[in-house]
Amino acid sequence: MSRATLAVVALLVVVSVLGWYQPWSTAPVPGAVPPPRPAPPPPVAPAPEPVAAPVPATDVAAEAPPATIRDEADLAAFLTARGIRADQAIAELRAWRARRGFAGPDPRTGLAPEGAADYAALDEATLAGLAAGGDASAVQALAYRKLPGDPFGALEGLRAAAALGSAAALLEIGAVIGTLAELPPDAIDADPTLRQRVRELKREDPAHDLRIDALAWRLAAARQYGPAVLDGAQVGDIEAAAADLGPDAVATACAQSLAIMAGLGARDPLPAVFPGEVGVYRRLPCGDSAAPIVPPAGTANCPRTRVLDRNGQPFALWTCRAD
Repeated sequence: MSRATLAVVALLVVVSVLGWYQPWSTAPVPGAVPPPRPAPPPPVAPAPEPVAAPVPATDVAAEAPPATIRDEADLAAFLTARGIRADQAIAELRAWRARRGFAGPDPRTGLAPEGAADYAALDEATLAGLAAGGDASAVQALAYRKLPGDPFGALEGLRAAAALGSAAALLEIGAVIGTLAELPPDAIDADPTLRQRVRELKREDPAHDLRIDALAWRLAAARQYGPAVLDGAQVGDIEAAAADLGPDAVATACAQSLAIMAGLGARDPLPAVFPGEVGVYRRLPCGDSAAPIVPPAGTANCPRTRVLDRNGQPFALWTCRAD
C-alpha cells in the first residue's frame, strides 16, 4: 500500500476510532292592547352538569424527578432502595462488561473497572500471552494497535475478539468497515494491494456496498447484547447509517446481522442490572423487515427506570431481578 493511500486510510480510520402550538333593538309598533293573559309558568332551568369534586392535593401522585447516577455510590443507593443486592449486581455488571470487551469506565453510570488490566499499557508480548489464553480484550487490544496503519489486519483481530464474545469488537468492526467504505475510488485503484484487499472485503463483488456490512455488524451487536452495549452515540451512528441506505439495503443489513449473530454462537445472559438508551428499540431499524431486532431473551419483563447521568442526560436503567 502506497504511503499516500495509507495516509488516507489512516486519517479516515482515526476519525472513525478516535440525542430533539343583539337582538334587534327596533321597538314594536303600538297597537290595540290585547286582554291580559295569565302569566305562563316560569321555565324550568335545566339541571346543571355534575361537577367532579376536586381531588385533594395530597391524593395527586406527583412524579418524582429522575434519580441521578454519577458513580458507583449513586448506583448502589438506587439499587438498594429497590430491594436489589447492590454489591452483587454491581460486581456482575462490572465483570460482564469486562468479558464483553469494555475495559474502561461505563460512560453512563460512571462505573469504573475493578482489578481489570490496563490493556493499553501492556506490551505486545504480554498481550499476546493473554490473547493466547482466550482473553477477548487482549485480542481486541492487539487489533487496535494495528490501526490506523493496517485496517485489514485490525479487522482480522477484531473478528477474532468478537468470536470470543467482545461486543465492543462487533461495534468497532462496523466502524472500520464504514471508514473503508468511504475511501475514494481513485485512491483504491491507485494501489494494487489496497484494491485487492477491498475486493476481498467485498467478497469479489465490485458492486457490493460495504456500508451494508458496516451497518450489519453494528446491528449484530444490538441483536446479541441489546441495549447493554449501545450508548447514545452508537445508536445515533446506527440511525445515520440506516438513513444513508435505501430500504432494500437496510433490509439486507438486517438479515445479514442475524446471520452474523448466529455465527457467533450462544453468549451468557445479560447482567441483572445494566444501563441502556431510552427507547432504543423504537430507534433501531429492522422493525419492518423480516428480521426485526427484539430484546434478548430474559429481558421482556425487566423494569426500566428513566434516570440521569452525571451530565444530566437521560438513560434507562434495566433491573431484571431483585434479590
